[in-house]
Amino acid sequence: MSSMYYHTSSLANSAGDNSYRYAGANPNNYVCFGTDASTCPGDNLYRIIGVFGSEVKLIKSTSYGNYAWSTSGNTWARSSLKRTLNSTFLNSFSTVWQNKIISYTWYVEGYDQKEVPPKSFYDAESSGTTWNGKIGLMYISDYGYAASNNYWTTTLWDYDLATNSNWLYLGTEEWPITRDKFFQYDTFYIRDNGDINWQGGFNQGYTYAVRPCFYLTSSTTYVSGSGTSSDPIRIN
Repeated sequence: MSSMYYHTSSLANSAGDNSYRYAGANPNNYVCFGTDASTCPGDNLYRIIGVFGSEVKLIKSTSYGNYAWSTSGNTWARSSLKRTLNSTFLNSFSTVWQNKIISYTWYVEGYDQKEVPPKSFYDAESSGTTWNGKIGLMYISDYGYAASNNYWTTTLWDYDLATNSNWLYLGTEEWPITRDKFFQYDTFYIRDNGDINWQGGFNQGYTYAVRPCFYLTSSTTYVSGSGTSSDPIRIN
């Protein structure tokens, strides 16, 4: 079965946005980012979510740590996590590597359902309020489409069924960028069993795993590597 799908409008249940996305249990999509060391340190391993237009989208392969999404409501522009990722995390890279990350327009308006398949999340996450910046988190639709395509009709609420076929499943509670559209203190999260839920009240103050996500400049090119964790892709 293919580990990369071209999401055209004719691909059943896909995003239909002409993106290329990796899917399945463990595709060879590792990239070494932030270092030129001959052996890539584990902390510098990232994975390719997909190719969107002319930009490649990466996500850290392991958690950056446990952080609160926010303590002041669910607007990403005011989020404490947004500030941490775009200051402390971003500044951990040299200027050379920072310049490989573009400032991107992220859709951050949110959604109000959980018992729907990835396409419904994608449609909701592709319009409305935007934020422009370098470092974000994965969308829930990214998580949904990382599962094998036979799960793309499954609701995200039932994605505990897809954990063995979803390379983005981390095995612990994790924050995506997607928030609840209507309730000020509700934000979606990925549960440790693999499904999607939200919590009432001030749940953004809970500390969950965070994997920073960003887009590379279109001028970034492949140098070497097969994409495995021991032989990650090297970029210029």
